[in-house]
Amino acid sequence: MNIQEAVELGLKYHSQGDFRTAESIYEQTMAQAERLDPSLLYAYGTLLVAQERYALGCALLQAAIGMAVPEQCAPLWTNLACAYKHMGRDEQALSCYEKALALDPNQPDILAGLSGFWINKNDPKRVEDYARRALALKPDHHAAHMHLGMGLLEQGRYEEAWPHYEYRWETPERIRDKRPYKATRWHGQFINKLAIHGEQGLGDEILFMSLLYKVRGRAETIVIECADRLVKTFSESFGLRCYPDHASLIAAEGEPDAYISMGSLPSILGLPDGRPFLKRPHKNTGKMRVGYTWAGGTIRTSVNDRTIPREMLDPILAIPGIEFVPVQYGEGDSFDDLQGKIASCDLIISVCQTAVHQAGAMGVDCWVLVPERAAWRYNGDDMLPWYRSVKFFRQHSGDWTIPIQEIAASLKERYGLLAA
Repeated sequence: MNIQEAVELGLKYHSQGDFRTAESIYEQTMAQAERLDPSLLYAYGTLLVAQERYALGCALLQAAIGMAVPEQCAPLWTNLACAYKHMGRDEQALSCYEKALALDPNQPDILAGLSGFWINKNDPKRVEDYARRALALKPDHHAAHMHLGMGLLEQGRYEEAWPHYEYRWETPERIRDKRPYKATRWHGQFINKLAIHGEQGLGDEILFMSLLYKVRGRAETIVIECADRLVKTFSESFGLRCYPDHASLIAAEGEPDAYISMGSLPSILGLPDGRPFLKRPHKNTGKMRVGYTWAGGTIRTSVNDRTIPREMLDPILAIPGIEFVPVQYGEGDSFDDLQGKIASCDLIISVCQTAVHQAGAMGVDCWVLVPERAAWRYNGDDMLPWYRSVKFFRQHSGDWTIPIQEIAASLKERYGLLAA
């Protein structure tokens, strides 16, 4: 098998989500090759980026660019841009996309990549524009559809967004997460047994399960696969059998009659009514008890935008007469412990992270410090239609001072501490 054949075979396994086999092919080919080939470096580097092994992936892509004919480097620049984006190096990512676009201005992958770059950058119209340009050239481009859906969600155009958002399951980064059900996808019809499975992060699973009340009555039996940390909460709140992974669900329940992912529920059932849907195990005892967080996200999910230095909250935490309780995950408490703490609070003050969803789903008042560049869930003045108890305080020109001052003033007014 020559290098080109090996690359084509590796790309086939990569597209199917079989990263291990693809990597084995590339490694063996590199070990046997008399000289390095830019197409092999490109394919291997792209695979490593998909596996979130960014440093080595970038190194291989950069090496491929150095060896390839400049006019043929558009795909290389595009994949390098994708890697830089996921590493949080936005300036380098945009520069790479621009170099790719200059070489091939009508390439759908480049336009779709640029669409993805602008997601959560407070510029959803640009997301939409690049995605539509890509789809005009290639109507079945999965990533462009997904990005268009995200851009429309950021604009609050939900009904338009959901059909495009469904394409996420066909993109390389999500295809490995597709569950191997033998049953068909649910379309809202009445059935005997329905399996609902999770996706994305804990907050997303909580948010989308706000629609469970619309599912009830359409299936005789409902079983849930969710994140391990949510099994106890969902089981107790919904009174349904919940499992931490697909294999556990199938072993206990057998194949369902149909399945649906949590993030696909709105495309079938519309939007929720915002009412609380998780049990609140401990209610506030009457004290002025306020929980708070200061960090959220990862490098890939905009940690720098969603995190503030803890000391910036001092104008809030210095207000006398209030018991302030940290509810920051990763500070020693388990998820269930934090759920109890949040439930016991009168109010939560949080950056964009799971605590917002925990509070909103239990009906606990929550004030959110929202960055200028936020995900679609944080549009508008509040978190309706998902949660009625969540209110936003927005960052101004990259500065957190104003929203923190607004929260401090609102907190004093809430508890009658204006003279303090």
